[in-house]
Amino acid sequence: MLNPFTPPPGLNSDDTTFKAEGRWADGNNVRFVSDSPQVIGEFKALWATLGNAVSIYGMHAWDRSGTTNIAYGTYDGSAAKVFIGSGAASPTDRSPASMGTGYYAYAFSSWGTDLLFVPSGKTLYQWQGSGASTEITQAPDKITWMLVTSRRQVIAFGCNEVVSGTFNDRCIRGSDLEDNTSWTPTSANNSFEDILDGGGGKIITAREIGDYVIVLTDSSLFLGTFIGDPSQTYRWEMVASNCGAVGPNAVREIGQRLYWLGHDLRVRVWAAGAEVVTLPCSIYRFFQSDIQPGAIQRSRATAMWHVPKFNELWISYDSALGRASIAVSLDDGAWFKSDLAVTFGYSSDNLVGALGANYDTNLLLAAFAPGTSNVGLVYAAECGIDQASDGPTSWFIQSADWYLDNSQRRVMIRGVRPDFKNAAGAVSDGDVSLTLYVRDRPQSTAVTKGPYTLAAGVTKKDFRASGMIAAVKLSQVGAGANRELRLGKLLFDTVPLGE
Repeated sequence: MLNPFTPPPGLNSDDTTFKAEGRWADGNNVRFVSDSPQVIGEFKALWATLGNAVSIYGMHAWDRSGTTNIAYGTYDGSAAKVFIGSGAASPTDRSPASMGTGYYAYAFSSWGTDLLFVPSGKTLYQWQGSGASTEITQAPDKITWMLVTSRRQVIAFGCNEVVSGTFNDRCIRGSDLEDNTSWTPTSANNSFEDILDGGGGKIITAREIGDYVIVLTDSSLFLGTFIGDPSQTYRWEMVASNCGAVGPNAVREIGQRLYWLGHDLRVRVWAAGAEVVTLPCSIYRFFQSDIQPGAIQRSRATAMWHVPKFNELWISYDSALGRASIAVSLDDGAWFKSDLAVTFGYSSDNLVGALGANYDTNLLLAAFAPGTSNVGLVYAAECGIDQASDGPTSWFIQSADWYLDNSQRRVMIRGVRPDFKNAAGAVSDGDVSLTLYVRDRPQSTAVTKGPYTLAAGVTKKDFRASGMIAAVKLSQVGAGANRELRLGKLLFDTVPLGE
C-alpha cells in the first residue's frame, strides 16, 4: 500500500507534536511555494568585502543619468560611513567629513538625480554625483528619520524645533516644496513645523503610502494628510495605539500596505481605510524565545525585508546563536525559518537589469559571509539556478508526528518513492537524506531509522521501519546542494502489522 505524506505549507512549532499532526514542525532554509517545500535558492556576492568589521544597515538604488547607483549605509563599531557604487561594481566611500559614530539605521531618498540621506540621529546630507557627501546646513541638526514625498518635499521626523533648536522626538518639520534648503516656515511657503498631539510616544520612522504620510512611533500609528495651505501643510491624526514599531529597519511598505514588527514581536499590517491587523504566526513561541532580549538591541539589530519573487516578508534578528531569520508567505500565510545572517535586505525595480546578466534579480541582502565572521558583503539574492552560489550552505525540513494508519495499527514501512525536482524541471540536482523517527505511543521514545540517501533521480529507496507513529526529516547530502529543489509528495510503501 502506498501511503502519501503531504503536509500543508508552513511550519507549526507552537503546538505539541500531536496537536500539529500531519504538519511540518521544523526546518531551515526551506520555503513554501505553491503549497510545497522548496529549498532556498541562489546567492552571489557582488564584490569583495568592505571590511571585516563593517555591517550594512541601509541601501538605496536610484537612477542617475541612465546609470543605477546604489548607496550603502554602514557602521563598523567606530565610524559610520556611506558607500556609493554603480550597479554591481565595488562602491566608494562617499561619506561627509564628520558624520560621527553609532548609527544603525539610514533614511535614504532620491532628489532628482541626487541622493539625500540621514544617518538616524544626525542631520541631512546630499551626494550630487562626485566627491564626498555634504551637509544641507539649513536642515535640522538632529533627525530621527527622513523621506522625500511625491510632491518633492523633504520631511524630517523627530528633530530640532525651529525657534528653540531643542530636539523633540515628536517634532515633524518639512522643507518648502521643490526646495530642500528652505526650512523656515513663512506665510508664503509650505515649510512647516508640527508637534504630534496626544500620548503617541516618540517617532521611530515614517513612510509615504499612496496620498498619505504614515508615522510610526514606539506606541502608535499616525496618518498625515497633505492640506497644502501655508498655514497648515499637513494634518496629523493618531489612527491606532498600542501598536508601535520595535525599530526603524523593522518596517516595510509593500504595495499599498505597511508592515512592521511590534514590541510584542507580532507582525502588524495597515492599509488606508482599514484597521491595524496582527498577522497570525505559527512559529511565534520559537521566535519569542530565540530573539535576543532588550529594546535597544532589538531596535538596532532587527530588520524587515521583502522578497518580490515569492511575495515573502522576512524578519532578521539577533538570535541566541548569532543572526537568524523567520519569514512568511504573504500569499498563503506559511511561516518558515532560516539561518541567513542578514543585517539589511533591499528590493527595488531599479535593480532589475542594473547588476548585469550574472545577477538577474531585484533583491540585495547585506549579510555575514556564510561560515565566516565577515560581515561586509552584499549578495544578489534569488538570482537563479545557474549561479555558483555562495549560500545558504545547508537545509532541512522535519515533520511533526503522524499516525501511519487511520486505524492506529502498527505498520511496516518498506521504502519510499521520492518526488523531487529542481527549479529547471530536472528530477534533482543532488542527493537528499531521509531520516525516520518511529514509535508506538505519543510519549514513547522514538527509534531513529536512517539516514537513508536518496540518490538524484532514484525512483524508489528500500528499507525497513515499523511503528504506529512516524516523523520524517529531509536534508541535503553535502554542503551547498539542492538549490531551489522542490519537495513533492512522498509515497511510503507500507503494510499493516496489526495491533
